[in-house]
Amino acid sequence: MADYNKPRLNKEIPRPSKVPIAKTYTHAANWSFSFKYFDQMTYFGLKVSKADPQWFLSLLLRLKDLSRFNLQEFRSDSKLMGDLRYHEIDWNSKNIPIKRIDINWVDKNIIENDEEFPFFQIMLSMAIGRIVGFWDVNNTIFNIVLLDPMHNIQPSKNYDYIVTDTRLMPCKYTSFLQDIENVRKIPCVADCNVKKELKKIPTGESNLNVVHAFIDDSYLGKMENHTLTEIIEAGIELLEIK
Repeated sequence: MADYNKPRLNKEIPRPSKVPIAKTYTHAANWSFSFKYFDQMTYFGLKVSKADPQWFLSLLLRLKDLSRFNLQEFRSDSKLMGDLRYHEIDWNSKNIPIKRIDINWVDKNIIENDEEFPFFQIMLSMAIGRIVGFWDVNNTIFNIVLLDPMHNIQPSKNYDYIVTDTRLMPCKYTSFLQDIENVRKIPCVADCNVKKELKKIPTGESNLNVVHAFIDDSYLGKMENHTLTEIIEAGIELLEIK
């Protein structure tokens, strides 16, 4: 094994070269999608009026339609790819608001390898927006990286290359945590027990045990008058008696 830290006289110190990732092609496969690398960022947040429930329904229906395509047939149909505005992202296009390297939550060996992992866009509809992502190492799973309801990934000449600001949409859990934090910051004018209890959060004392089990459907009717906790605890006690 080469020792890259050992000095060499009159020779250039060798550097490890980027090893290409061998991709395989499964021609019989249909299109599949993954949200493993999905996130929001500036200009690609989902807290915009356009991203309403109907927009998300359109997204799901588009993914449903695409999952029916055989990949080999799709990639050989230039008209279909054109109709879907499916093409590689041009990172040098006019007014594009981000760079590929800004998508820093994607694995470094992927984000720095634009030759083998180019990013593509897919149209939801002309007026609804785009999906942005890249193909996995086997070229069968499309990893969705960004959702683009405002058409910001490739600003259009037809709209004077305008880029529209967006806001990040928090999930209900993170929003709930922020709401609690906001309440904790409100000053109390008098002795306030609620404020005292809020300051204790998180207590770390709510340790719960989760049990995942499968039961026969014939038992479901017998469970109506009891909680699952009661049933499990009664079963454990019965086992102890035996």
